[in-house]
Amino acid sequence: MLLNTKKGMRENRTNGVAARVSIGMPVYNEQRFLAQTLDSILDQTFDDFELIISDNASTDQTEKICRAYAACDARIRYYRCCKNRGAAWNYRHVVRLANGEYFRWAPGNDPWHCDLLKECVDVLAQEPDTVLVYPQSTLIDESGVVLKTTSQPPLPLHSNDIATRFQALLSPIPLNQTVALGLVRKSVLLRTRMIGNYLAADRCFLAELSLHGPFAEVAKPLFYRRVHSGNVGTSKKDLEFYDPSLTSRFVFPEWRVLREHICSIQRTPLPTQMKLRLVRTVLSWAVVARRQVLLKQLAIPFRDALIQSMKYRKRGTI
Repeated sequence: MLLNTKKGMRENRTNGVAARVSIGMPVYNEQRFLAQTLDSILDQTFDDFELIISDNASTDQTEKICRAYAACDARIRYYRCCKNRGAAWNYRHVVRLANGEYFRWAPGNDPWHCDLLKECVDVLAQEPDTVLVYPQSTLIDESGVVLKTTSQPPLPLHSNDIATRFQALLSPIPLNQTVALGLVRKSVLLRTRMIGNYLAADRCFLAELSLHGPFAEVAKPLFYRRVHSGNVGTSKKDLEFYDPSLTSRFVFPEWRVLREHICSIQRTPLPTQMKLRLVRTVLSWAVVARRQVLLKQLAIPFRDALIQSMKYRKRGTI
């Protein structure tokens, strides 16, 4: 464990006043990279923050590492759940524990550049209509080596047109554009459903958040996204990451995404004409961009049932 002790015990400088930024770190069995990530957060040039760590009943050395860091820095609050309730619950839980004006999620595997918070706070302070700001990111491997990746064009998330922002977030975004981990105004964040217990919940969260205001990008690579074997994908098994209690036999992730997008539009206090425009945008996207995927997911249960039936017939059981 690489405990950063060069600053000694950090005292609570806020004298009872809430920190300006809350950082929520939901963790579960992340001992391998956790110390490096914690060091990078504690070394931020902007230090008016609280770090809230919520441990989903880790069974490795995660608890020991977190408690050691919390003992050396008063900005850290560590909580441990008695059982693993899934990432979706944990991501929402750290928001409920937050006191700051601004909020940012922090996965335990991904280190930060020392100026990440400062650059993002400056943007939100100068642009009152902006609801979220995120830096450019660099992909690294398990050893911290920078991966060779093709740069992606920026998304039109700064647009003042709601439909333009919303449409840009309907489809999956590139791995190196980690918008969902941006610094957000907590008051706006609480108007959304945040991260749900279903696949691609981060996509739906971002699309809903874009209905409340524009995003901004800091054109500097200040975040290091680690690509490793534990990254969450889109398979049924990955659903356990969001909620271990889910045991549904069939998973229809793209149909759930479609439903959540429409529900987000209905929840948001927008004029009726704008809501109708957004619903048409979603339906057009589903037909043009996702039709094959949607139809394929519908066919999976029938295919599995047919295969099972043929097995029974072969065995002479029916």
